[in-house]
Amino acid sequence: MKKQALSIAFITLLTLTSFAQLEKGSWIGGVSGNVGFTYNSSDIREFSLSLNPYALYLVSNNFAVGLNVDYSFLHTKSYYPFSQTGTEFVKYSTNTVLFAPIVRKYFGTSKYRPYVGITTGLSIYQTPSFVPTSTDVAKSTEFGYILNPEVGVSYWLNDKVFFDLKASYDLIRPNRIGDYHSIDLKIGIGIKLGNSSAGK
Repeated sequence: MKKQALSIAFITLLTLTSFAQLEKGSWIGGVSGNVGFTYNSSDIREFSLSLNPYALYLVSNNFAVGLNVDYSFLHTKSYYPFSQTGTEFVKYSTNTVLFAPIVRKYFGTSKYRPYVGITTGLSIYQTPSFVPTSTDVAKSTEFGYILNPEVGVSYWLNDKVFFDLKASYDLIRPNRIGDYHSIDLKIGIGIKLGNSSAGK
């Protein structure tokens, strides 16, 4: 009787905490993003918004490739040191769009499923150009190559729906200022299309 009770408890625990692997032939789609504010009354004020829809195809169990589209918006109001009054601020906004393939490897079969990945491709971004002794700002559109490794974890509500948390690092970014690198955190939600029979 004791062995039967332990067996039932073990099977129940597996049912609550474990799912099948992400099967070959299935699709994963989702969207993540973030919102940020920076405020310094004497120097700079910024508002940022980022949205990241993506679609992945599982070429083998727990290994997926796909397309990543990342849009970010930044609005800045900063003190302009060349103004005659010394109190003027310059306002400008920039947009960045990334179109890139993505490769991602998932680990395990639990509700909490970590992954690693890498995104590389073409980035289209705007660069502000300041006019000397003026608060006028012109923007030019440029293109560049990017390389972003990422780590994350998905929390699966069931075998179809999940929440996602990931961090990406801008290893190569053409519009970087100086040697400044950034880690970008995003949260999101996604779904899986397909079933276990697709991987057989």
